[in-house]
Amino acid sequence: MALRPRKSSRNPPWPTTSGTRTSRSGARNGARNDRSRRGDEVSDRPTVHLHGFRTKRPSSRRSRIRTGADYPASGGIPNAEQRRRRRGQRMSLHHAPDRRISASELTRLRGALSSRDWHVLRFLAQFRYASTGQIRRRYFVDHTSQDAATRATLRVLDRLFEHRLITRLERRVGGYPHGSAAYIWHLDAAGERLTRTKDAPRRRYADPAWPFLEHTLQITETAVQLHELAASNDLEVSRLDVEPDSWRSFLTPQGGKAILKPDLFATVSSADYDDHWYIEIDRGTETLPVLLTQCRAYAAYRRTGRARAEHGVFPRVLWVLPTQRRVARLQAAIAADPDLPERIFTCVTPEKFAATIRNQSDDASSVATPGKEEP
Repeated sequence: MALRPRKSSRNPPWPTTSGTRTSRSGARNGARNDRSRRGDEVSDRPTVHLHGFRTKRPSSRRSRIRTGADYPASGGIPNAEQRRRRRGQRMSLHHAPDRRISASELTRLRGALSSRDWHVLRFLAQFRYASTGQIRRRYFVDHTSQDAATRATLRVLDRLFEHRLITRLERRVGGYPHGSAAYIWHLDAAGERLTRTKDAPRRRYADPAWPFLEHTLQITETAVQLHELAASNDLEVSRLDVEPDSWRSFLTPQGGKAILKPDLFATVSSADYDDHWYIEIDRGTETLPVLLTQCRAYAAYRRTGRARAEHGVFPRVLWVLPTQRRVARLQAAIAADPDLPERIFTCVTPEKFAATIRNQSDDASSVATPGKEEP
């Protein structure tokens, strides 16, 4: 009797193909194999096959070079400024790429600059930041109209900008609707090297905070107003020092070293007299005790006699404050302090600054309190 093989109760690990019948386990295995085959088509990981390893080729979409069609915004591939905006660097518009200016190129630029170019560079080196309008009012006054002066100013500034002599902040005065005439300018790498004095440290321009930038621009505006006043009234600004050149060091009565730090020191000369001014610009960001501390520093420096030895007289201290209410508060605080000589302090708003320098304002100067003696 022939032995017949025992029929196994277990289903084979592959689907049966006899007729149209398929076992349940075979269907599950077939679906699993189909999923693995579909995974081979979409996965980038190496897959194991019976005849060795095979690595999937990258898709053509990932390997091809991106063109303008891949960017949803109009204009095609973004330029350097657009990429800089995406990285969040929204302050300085420096040149790209940031190449170094060689010594030979610096020598060539030094010989190609005009006298007005040098004036603009030295002006920015002295005051750090200036708007397009301030530069126009200072060095482009011989034009038939303000529009013509603005166009000439922008041509010169753009040319200096292309040679990396100056650069500009993206933050503008008055906002974006005012156009390129509202840019804020400062020296760039080549301009800083050309205007740097011998043995002076390199000045680096970091992104300024807005309060510091506002204060610096107000100092620049005050200097421009002084020059405009001198040009229209037969006067001359014979000396104008800005920080740190305006600082004065002295010894306190206790023997310690102190530094007086006015924002500006100006000498306005007429045919007969020289008027000396320490100018303090207040933006309303400091408290009244801080202003009084600065006033006491002027009184202490006055008692040393160094200013009288330098100028023959002690210069007037001119406080430029944003509102008339703040002017009244500071005047009252100075009058209430017995150690402060009122006659050396003058408190005005920016609107009365020019009239005070011309000595034509009736209410600009402080009125001394009767019976109060100077220390």
